[in-house]
Amino acid sequence: MSQLINDELKVVVVVQFNKGEALVLNRPVNFTYEQVGNDYIGTDGPFTRALYYSPASAAFRAFAGSELTLMMTNGSVRKIKDHWWSGVPSGHRDVAVGDIESLKKFYVFGSASIRDEDLQALRESYTGCVYPYWDYEKVIKFDDMRRDLHRKLFHEERRVKALIAAVKRKHKALVEAETQESAA
Repeated sequence: MSQLINDELKVVVVVQFNKGEALVLNRPVNFTYEQVGNDYIGTDGPFTRALYYSPASAAFRAFAGSELTLMMTNGSVRKIKDHWWSGVPSGHRDVAVGDIESLKKFYVFGSASIRDEDLQALRESYTGCVYPYWDYEKVIKFDDMRRDLHRKLFHEERRVKALIAAVKRKHKALVEAETQESAA
């Protein structure tokens, strides 16, 4: 797993997403954060996630009051809550991202910030087709669905064979009982 985390992020598929495109990456984006003043800036390759400090009100809390666990660049872990809001750093733009394994489990793209030139370089590195949003979900889930259907089919075939064998045993026992009864 640690090898996977250290792999360079690469675009493996591009998916048509609303009026733009979503990038499917070779691994999940794992941000490592650095504290800058009261803010936290996370990076992973060309991607950035900024969490800006702004005091929460009684009615509104960042991330609905959920606690976030941040891996820091020095290896420590910080937990933040309520007052850090997701934002886009200047010179960056939001992009929809995901990885195949995460999308198989739950077909929802996340977001990250990236500079235009980095996005262009990543996008140019992918030369395949752009999949329509719902079609790509079918593509990534097809092999798993097929495997599950084959497993169910084989299970049912084994059940039928076992049922036939049980019926033959019962029939044989019944024939033997009738033979013994008629002999007596």
